[in-house]
Amino acid sequence: MGQISLENNVKSIFCLVKSMKKSMAFCSYLYRDPIFAYCRSYVIIFILFGILPISISTVLGFLAFRNVQELTYRTIPIVRRELDEQLTKIVLIQTSPNIPSNAFNQTYLQFAYSIAILLNYAYFAIITVMSSHVIEEDENYIYEILQEKYLEESTRLLADVFTKYNQLEMYMKTTYEEFYRATLPFSKVIMNDQLSIVAVHKQTKEIHGLVQASDAKKLEEQTFEELGSSEDISKEVFREVEQRFMKQYVQLRENHLIHILMAGVRQDQTRKGLCTKLHQILLALGAQRGFKHAIVEPTDPATYHIYTKKLNGTEFTSVYLPTFVSSDGQRPFEHFDAEIKLIVFDLQ
Repeated sequence: MGQISLENNVKSIFCLVKSMKKSMAFCSYLYRDPIFAYCRSYVIIFILFGILPISISTVLGFLAFRNVQELTYRTIPIVRRELDEQLTKIVLIQTSPNIPSNAFNQTYLQFAYSIAILLNYAYFAIITVMSSHVIEEDENYIYEILQEKYLEESTRLLADVFTKYNQLEMYMKTTYEEFYRATLPFSKVIMNDQLSIVAVHKQTKEIHGLVQASDAKKLEEQTFEELGSSEDISKEVFREVEQRFMKQYVQLRENHLIHILMAGVRQDQTRKGLCTKLHQILLALGAQRGFKHAIVEPTDPATYHIYTKKLNGTEFTSVYLPTFVSSDGQRPFEHFDAEIKLIVFDLQ
């Protein structure tokens, strides 16, 4: 049996060799055939491996380049535009044609090309992470989500604006240091809600304005002691108008109600629409994230005008300060002729 199997294997090998010789003879015949030689030289090598790939890459590269130029002028959100531009640039680089060369040089070129592609992707990944907090921009400002690096500067801006120009804080004689110490830990807590917006000047990189806001449900779970705030009788007034609204707000849940807490713009940038712009971005962001309503309690006529006339908010209720009675039975604002009003915005 072993001898028969060996003979069969030898016959199989002999047949295979014979078949290979015939195939080689046929291939040799094809190479000598003028029609095949013409097809190989001018169709396969010249067109399929030469002109066609380079032409396709060139056309696609040109279209990608034109797309990059047009992206800047499209009216789409800046984050979407940045991502589209990055993706288009990646496609543009990917369409670079192969340079004909021998096998040895091609290996080096392919290695260098792979390294370049990796570095290119890493660059765009870093840019995407760095720009993830950017919401919008215009000629003068970049509007970003409040980050920790902006906390101290933004709190100083609020302390300066409120202690110098806010009528309620001026009546209560709140000092800059008191306001700053009370607001800084508060800002750290609400920063995690990713709803506070800052306007960063493009040239100076300074914060010219901001609006602080929080998810009302998350804010409700905090206490003023946890936030490091001192006792402030004005909080009772705000709590009063908020409770009137909450009585009609059946069930307070996360991602349903935005509470706009504070807003401030540098004095040299007032009356230029920056405060309105910040609130427009905030309300649009809230609507995009699925919030149903937003509330705010303005303490002066200027911000009340912005909320009701420019942002189309609706006055829900108000408290007349001279008649307000605090929890200890006193009238702390008896000689302060003003109202605290609650404004509601419908986001959906």
